[in-house]
Amino acid sequence: MEELGVYNDFIETIQYENITSTYNFSLIISAINTVQDFSGEGSNILETNRRAYPFSCLIAYFIQNYYSILSEEEFIPQKPGETKYSNSKQKLALREYMNPVIYYYQDNNKKEDFYKNLRTNFVPTAIQAEWKLMVEKTGKLIVSELMKDFGSSKYDYNYPFLKPEINILSENYEYTSCSYQLKYFSIPDELNNIFINNKLSSEIKDIVYKLWTYYTSDLKQNLNRENFESLLRKTTESSKSEKDELFSSRTEDIISIPIENPKFKSLDPEYLFNPPDNLFANINENIAIKYAYLSEKNKELNCLNAEIELYNRFLDEDYNNLADIPEKYNISGTETEEKIKNIDQILNFKSEIDKLSKENKTLNNKLRNNQNSEEINKDNLELIKEINEDIKQIESLLNFKSKPFAYTNEPVKRFLTYSGELAEEILYSSLSLLANKNNSVGLSNNYGILPTQFIKGYEKWIDQKEGKSNREDGKITRNNNPTVIYNKIHGDIRLLIPQQIFNTESDSDYIQFLVYDNRGFLCEKKSPIYEYDDVSKTDEVQIILNRPSENYSIEMLAGKQCIKQFRIIFLKNGYAAFSYDNLKLVKSKVKSGLNYILSKNKIEIKPEEAIIEQGKYYGEWTGYTYHLVDFDDFKVEIGSELTGETSEKDLVVDLHGYEQLSSILINGKPVIIKTLPKVSIKYKDLNLLYETVISIHPSGNTKIENAKIINLKQYFTDNQYNLPLNGEINIDLSNEVFICKNSVSAYIIRIRNKKCRTDQRFEFTFVPSFDMKYDQLEYFSKNPDDVVKIDIVSMPDLKLEFDDSVSVNYINKEHLNIIFPVRDFISGKIKFNDYAGDLSIEIPILSWRFENPDNSYIGPKYTSFKEISEEEFYSIGDHKILSLFPSHLDENPGYLVIDPINEVIPSNPNEGKIPFNIFKYLYKINLVTESLIKFSYLKNKGHITNEINLFNLNRWEVKNLDWDVSENSSERIISLKWEEKYDVPEKNIIIWKAGINETKPQVIEHKIISKDEKETEFRINKSRFTQGIYYIQFIAVFDEWQPQIPKFPGEQQIFPGEQQINVFQRTFKLEGKEILEEADILLENGKYLEAIEEYRGIEKLNPEIRGLWKQKIQNRLIYTHKFSDALDILALIFNNSTFGNMDKTYATQLMFVNILPLNEYLSGAEYIKIFNITILMLSNNDNTQRKIISSKKETVARSIENCNNLDEEERKKLHTSFKELYSRL
Repeated sequence: MEELGVYNDFIETIQYENITSTYNFSLIISAINTVQDFSGEGSNILETNRRAYPFSCLIAYFIQNYYSILSEEEFIPQKPGETKYSNSKQKLALREYMNPVIYYYQDNNKKEDFYKNLRTNFVPTAIQAEWKLMVEKTGKLIVSELMKDFGSSKYDYNYPFLKPEINILSENYEYTSCSYQLKYFSIPDELNNIFINNKLSSEIKDIVYKLWTYYTSDLKQNLNRENFESLLRKTTESSKSEKDELFSSRTEDIISIPIENPKFKSLDPEYLFNPPDNLFANINENIAIKYAYLSEKNKELNCLNAEIELYNRFLDEDYNNLADIPEKYNISGTETEEKIKNIDQILNFKSEIDKLSKENKTLNNKLRNNQNSEEINKDNLELIKEINEDIKQIESLLNFKSKPFAYTNEPVKRFLTYSGELAEEILYSSLSLLANKNNSVGLSNNYGILPTQFIKGYEKWIDQKEGKSNREDGKITRNNNPTVIYNKIHGDIRLLIPQQIFNTESDSDYIQFLVYDNRGFLCEKKSPIYEYDDVSKTDEVQIILNRPSENYSIEMLAGKQCIKQFRIIFLKNGYAAFSYDNLKLVKSKVKSGLNYILSKNKIEIKPEEAIIEQGKYYGEWTGYTYHLVDFDDFKVEIGSELTGETSEKDLVVDLHGYEQLSSILINGKPVIIKTLPKVSIKYKDLNLLYETVISIHPSGNTKIENAKIINLKQYFTDNQYNLPLNGEINIDLSNEVFICKNSVSAYIIRIRNKKCRTDQRFEFTFVPSFDMKYDQLEYFSKNPDDVVKIDIVSMPDLKLEFDDSVSVNYINKEHLNIIFPVRDFISGKIKFNDYAGDLSIEIPILSWRFENPDNSYIGPKYTSFKEISEEEFYSIGDHKILSLFPSHLDENPGYLVIDPINEVIPSNPNEGKIPFNIFKYLYKINLVTESLIKFSYLKNKGHITNEINLFNLNRWEVKNLDWDVSENSSERIISLKWEEKYDVPEKNIIIWKAGINETKPQVIEHKIISKDEKETEFRINKSRFTQGIYYIQFIAVFDEWQPQIPKFPGEQQIFPGEQQINVFQRTFKLEGKEILEEADILLENGKYLEAIEEYRGIEKLNPEIRGLWKQKIQNRLIYTHKFSDALDILALIFNNSTFGNMDKTYATQLMFVNILPLNEYLSGAEYIKIFNITILMLSNNDNTQRKIISSKKETVARSIENCNNLDEEERKKLHTSFKELYSRL
């Protein structure tokens, strides 16, 4: 019986849900199919009486449901306002992102292959980007709109049925072709039982098919309902055997959707993407005039070519289906008949057009090369000849389809980006010199010889960076084959694809580079296409290689056309070498010079005095190390075998007894102060110890000129050591024989033993005396004037030098302090007698950034307070993580506090950072009524609480709303004018009308307007806009998937006379408007009975408005989750004789239906209030109220159990109290 009750409740929800598209129907069908596929082995039982299922399967079914509908030749709308010619993303939504995938299968006559590919997790290479976008947008639609709202109108809270689950750690099945950042969704256990019941789930589907069909027929008047319903059943259902084949087979991945690594974003394109007109604004006016003449000629040719293209496309049409031509080309039927009356004439015309096209191409070439003296006016011939040389230099840069300096490499981009206005001025001057190099009269060069040198070195610089030039058949060509490079700054391995020059018939605007390794598909990268003369070109592209492979292959696609293919042999023989000069992969055998060697095997070096720099890789490159090797000075055997068995525990080597400055590096090496370290060697076999060799290598300027080699057997014999057969030996390096202990010197200590395969290195710089103290434990810049103060006591002759931004104050020869603006680190020089080194001091600074859990977004790091707009905040995506990077982690990592929602987010430190999951609290952030939300880091140190305001979220705010109502014979015209604080891309304006008695406010009208509009008007039929209280709500539109009509936000008084952000209360023809404002203030100040009396007075003046006090309790207390105040009013109702049984029944319904289910907002004190009010209700002896209370027994128990704001003691007491109370019913 209970199962049947849940079933009826769910059917009622479906039938009376506020449906705004057919997506809700697809969601239900997809959820049922997913549950039936995975019930049992594929589901996760949660502690909250819910069951979790793979979200990727839900997406797969959802997409499958729409594929056949959207791929039908007949256009079938699935959203209101959606037409065949819609260009609004808001209206097209899902269709916009599925169409490219649908077109691919249609164009290749493989419509049915879509289902096969979906079953096998296979994504065709040509549409991987489009498929990925389709999946991402579908997943976002389901989570942010459909799941959230489905059933919420009935239960008055979000996610009542289907709910996203982000904290499940167990492994589960996933369909990689539909993989999304959210891995699971859940449904209540009672609904799960309905879905796995074949009879009940089939009945639900039948109802959904009917509703889907009727809803679609309202959107398309001539829809054949029978055919459409048949199509739905065919594409959204299958037999069990087919279903097993469809999604339950759980096949291995064939290929996964590539997710581009966003770690290294492209540089600021402020200068690189400026249009040519702006970039060349300072070029000599004469040159601009000459260019304009040639540009006009090119425009004429382009127009003619466009006309030719139109006729070519027209002639390629299928003339068996002539009815589509008028609509497709926007011409009349009569004109169509005239065009096709004589096909022979059209074909002849085509021949003439082809001929004319060739002539025009010849004309264009002659025009560019200044050779056409017949077609061009002879008066202009001399002019063109005069400027030909200048135009040649700049014509490629002036092409409107290209970026300025599109062919340049990274150093110039960095110069243009980070040098600001200086770079811009130098660029203008350089281009002016370049364009006028034959005529320097009137040129203004503000930078001496700098721009001239910039130009002179340009051609040579390009040759060096893009590869040496080669001559073939008298033409200069450059090597543009991809290679692998080592990025020394970021310590990663990258694929470098130089600028590619090619011809293509594709009309695609970009090139897609697909990269594969031994394991299959690796990643993709897009690059825009630029047109130069008769060829196409790309930018230089760098792609980070996230995993090692013996070889890599690259496909270069323009649309569906494969332009080029490359193959790179990489880890040949287990290692790779990169040139020290250009960091590119050395393809031939390494013979001489400095090279970086990447190897997974150990490298044995001969002779033993040789030292190489070494670093480690992480991630999938774990186990690989790189080495800087000089082949001219010594021999290196790559990956050579070492003799002996691995037994590192037989010999344990360590340095101890020293003090290290953790925040200072000299020449990139750690610094040891005061006392030199001791070498400790624990050994199990004395003979093994005798085989050990210690070598001390000078690094930089030291008094030791050569490496010192110490054979321990000889050393112990010479110093007459009497050693036990096993134990520990300590060697003091302060002995001057080894190290100069009174001077600043850099060393590398190496301890090797071939028998037990031990080879350990310790590098450091020794400074005898150096003490440093910061004025703060950790820095975070709250304003631009904040500074760092460091107090340093060192050796008398030791000197520190910094740039001008660092103020150095010597108190005496040994004591100084330095002051500088807050930043991550400072660098300078350290000098002591003959020693000099590069000094870097790390500042203990707190930094933060936004990230996504799957690293699909990694934002920039901030070391100071920041103001953030809503648009910037929401553009990051829903699954936001705020990551803090403290200078050091201790036992108390602190909390994130969000004010004014008073939410404290606990931390979970991981790998040196403290991530805070903001995603869980977004729904609360969205409910905040203030215009400013503070995010602060709170940390307790002893009895001191340190609060750091990281950033403020500045809410978009509408102010000074002017409301005016006029009317004509049939309409009332609402004119709105307002001001805005900050900007948003678009805004949705909704006009709500307050309900009557217990009914909810209703939407009267809404519209989306553009960013710049600050006024608008609504024309509403008089019958719909009548006397009453209205609310005007402004909503920022950041995403096309955002619901147009959200829930009513409630109304909240910030302080007297001021409404909440972007929601305004207005009245129309209301008597006693001043009384309404006074009553609102009384309610806000807790004078509930007085407020209710005032509201009742307004009802007497306005008979059309009934139950205003009930509306105000709902709007101001229930919808805004002020449940403590709401419960106080309910207690007053049962203790006051002026309220009748109807009012008390309303109060009972309000508490058990509207308050109790929202357990996330309830505290222990509020549950006690609910308990006491329930006793009051029962003492009223009203059968209706007792029946409501009796039917909500499970609601009470579930609310208490699921409330995270209760501790176990409170939860147990509440369960016991209510159980005893219900036992007396």
